[in-house]
Amino acid sequence: MAQVNYFKVFFTTVLLIVGTRFVLNGGSFFWFDGANLVIHEAGHALFFWFGRFIGILGGTILQLFVPFVLALYFFIGKKEPYSASVIIFWLGQSFLNVSIYARDALKRELPLVGLGGGEPEHDWNNILFELGLLRHTETVANIIFTTGVLVIIAAIAMGYYYSFSEKEDKSFNE
Repeated sequence: MAQVNYFKVFFTTVLLIVGTRFVLNGGSFFWFDGANLVIHEAGHALFFWFGRFIGILGGTILQLFVPFVLALYFFIGKKEPYSASVIIFWLGQSFLNVSIYARDALKRELPLVGLGGGEPEHDWNNILFELGLLRHTETVANIIFTTGVLVIIAAIAMGYYYSFSEKEDKSFNE
């Protein structure tokens, strides 16, 4: 018989509410976007050594890679799938965050962080220009946004599943 972990049910419901808010507001910025920004900027520094294009793309790569690897760590390494579902939610939110940046590629209205002095460059304007996709900005942003929505839905479904599951899971035990 399945054991119900009411804390997990409650916390997953909070994620459902917050995730719904993200989606309905077009992925609007949220309080932990500061962490996303730090990871994003570190990606530029890390991938800079592989050339200009990869250095620019490196911000987005690391922003999505960190929660992905952490989710794998909790799911496979620690065998804590509920904890992995929370990190997967963060991954989905990161996709929504990236979609906002990508959608701004033509307008370039978002405030940017310039670490090297001078006028900061717009990553997604450069990425889409280099790929010949600048005229498809909305489509690319919509694909990224939809990916984020699907990841958030999967994270919430997984959270509820592991709130009621008979499977062994030592995360968030009461």
